[in-house]
Amino acid sequence: MADIQRAGILRSGGPVRMLRLAACTAVAIVAGCGGGDDAPAAGPVATRDDALRAASVVLGLHAVLDPSSGDLVPFPEPRVSARSTAKAMARSEPEVSECDLNGKRVDRDTTGVRNFTLFRGTAGAELPVDGSGAETLFADCQEEYAASDFSSGNLTRDGFLETGSGLDDQADSYAWVVLGRDSRPYSVRFDELDESGTPVGRSRYTASGVIENGDILRFDEEGEVVEAYIESRFRNLSLSFAERRGAAATQTLQARLGTPARSFSLKRDEEGGVRIEGPLTFTSTRQGCVGGELEVETRSPLQGDAGIVAGEIVLSSLNVSARLKFREDGGVDIRIGDGAAQTVSAEEFESALADGGC
Repeated sequence: MADIQRAGILRSGGPVRMLRLAACTAVAIVAGCGGGDDAPAAGPVATRDDALRAASVVLGLHAVLDPSSGDLVPFPEPRVSARSTAKAMARSEPEVSECDLNGKRVDRDTTGVRNFTLFRGTAGAELPVDGSGAETLFADCQEEYAASDFSSGNLTRDGFLETGSGLDDQADSYAWVVLGRDSRPYSVRFDELDESGTPVGRSRYTASGVIENGDILRFDEEGEVVEAYIESRFRNLSLSFAERRGAAATQTLQARLGTPARSFSLKRDEEGGVRIEGPLTFTSTRQGCVGGELEVETRSPLQGDAGIVAGEIVLSSLNVSARLKFREDGGVDIRIGDGAAQTVSAEEFESALADGGC
């Protein structure tokens, strides 16, 4: 599964890190979507094993989108409100430069007020955030790239990428990422080369959508902090990943967080408890993978640093619900509908997360 980690993301200032979403989501969705069972599937949570595979998707996404990481992962969609807000932000003169191997990039800084739409301000209005950021428009921009797994090759980026951060009038900190513009997604392609320069693999990642992130404190009338949390919200965030190794067939996956009308959210409180809420859709070309639409609900916050040792989530799809209750020993009890709880050991659950199940 290390092969899948070769998809990369560059922020507007240059290479910053590998795209962990491609790694974890691909592990969760593409890698283990096998099984060789030709029987028709009834849905992503119809059985114990289906529910375990779907959970690996949800938790894999959380692992890479964790709002407490301090480093927003680029996922999102420039909605109408984002475009109208952009007009209120001052932009520096664009700086056009040639990319190392091919293509061009246009960079410029932004400052001013951006209205957040997934977080709300007074009386439910859009939340104004005074911030600064950077925009980059890539045009077939190709550069040499060394990945974190010691592979190397050429990285080609195309499309629009924006990042920024700032404060609201309560001094809470917010950040945003915009990927893609005007129905054109942001894309990254990594062509891995061996020592002789021969192509040995290709990974491609595309995304369109918007992430809004808030680091928020809530106070009582005496000024004491009563709640502190970090939360990321996504609406209709579209992700696609494809990988080919050697002569093998290309494996692809797609995921969508939220819908045009509803957001998907990840929230971590000051005690480290995690809540995952909202609609999620995923598909994969790997035979045997049961994709589909999920509704995620957290009944009690997920707890644990090295692994989940407490908490409960419910995954619902096609009028079937799977309840997953995490145990202190690292295992999980899964209950499908009104059926009896079925036990999954810590080893089996860890294997599902590491190798994927869907």
